[in-house]
Parts: sequence; C-alpha cells; structure tokens
Amino acid sequence: MITIAILATLIGPLYSANVICTDYGKDLGGGDGIAGYYVRPVPQECTLSNTGFRAIFRVKGGMGPQCKRGYRPFGTSCYREAFRSDTPFPRAEQTCNADGAHIWMPNDRTQLDWVRNNIMTNNRDYYLGIFCARNPTQDISQMFTLSGEDMRVIAPKLNARVNRNVDRQSNPVVTMHSRDANRRYNWDVKFNNWPVVCEAPQ
Repeated sequence: MITIAILATLIGPLYSANVICTDYGKDLGGGDGIAGYYVRPVPQECTLSNTGFRAIFRVKGGMGPQCKRGYRPFGTSCYREAFRSDTPFPRAEQTCNADGAHIWMPNDRTQLDWVRNNIMTNNRDYYLGIFCARNPTQDISQMFTLSGEDMRVIAPKLNARVNRNVDRQSNPVVTMHSRDANRRYNWDVKFNNWPVVCEAPQ
C-alpha cells in the first residue's frame, strides 16, 4: 500500500501536466499573421469542378516586417493587389502563392476596411480567400479558407453574410465589392473572373 501511494504521488502531477484546458475559439486560428494559418485546412474533397483545382499550397514563412516589393504592411501581414483585370480563381491563387501568399481573407472589419481603402483600386467585385464548405451553406463560419484560418473564429468578428450557398465544387468561392457600401459585409457567390488581393504573413 505504501508503494502504491508513493507511485500515485509521483505519477499524478506528471499526468495532470499534460491536460490542457482552453476556451476554444478565443484568439485561436483567426488572427493576423502565420500563427493562424492551417489550423482548419480545406478538406480534400473540395475541388473546382471545371478545373480540378485544390487548395494544397502552404506558406513556409513570413515576408518580414518590411514586406516584399509591391506589398504594403498592415498589422502583421503584407498586402498587394495582384490583378487589376479579371482573373480565373486558380490562376489568381497560384500567383499569390508564388509570392508566399494566399488570396486575402479578412480577419475582422478593421482589416477589411483598410484593404478596401488602401489596396483595392477597382470599383468592382474581388475574390476573397474563402474556398469551399462541406455542405451547402450561407453561414461563413462553416466555410474554409485557402490559408486554413478558422472561420468559426473569424465569422463573429466580421458579422458578414453570403447571399447564396457555398458548396464543395460548383460554387465554392465568394466575392466582395470594393466600393459598394451595401455589399461591404454582404458578399456574393460569383464564380467568374475577378481581381484579387494577395495577403502574406510578415
């Protein structure tokens, strides 16, 4: 009995040290910078039905506080307008990837407004970094992003809406209008060709 009591005394603290309690969703996976990337990756079944495009690229590291040429810093990320003309979604994302970036997905309203006012030059729709939902939905918290950021964390900070269902293949992408104030937080599902903003962690 003495031996058992001694073992319990020694093992108990070791066991309890590995039990971590968190308030899930608070400051996890939805903040600026690379720390929030790939915590909720795009599922493998998400593809563009007409091209077979899948979201497999991963950023290896940040650009640094000065950002690359052509990018502007805000918060802990770097931004540039990649295309001023209409561009297919796969090509736009691959162009961002070449810089170590993804198509931009706003983390909150402050960031969204800064990008609209300082980066976007077109008076038109822009692709956002949303790509796919497992089941058809207009609830952005159930959608995935190219950067793997957790929309369940981001959605309450944006309080934005999508006007049609996003799904896995036919309508997996979302657009936001750069100038129309009524569409700042009311987004559309338009799978055509649109300009984009690239975002990279510092």
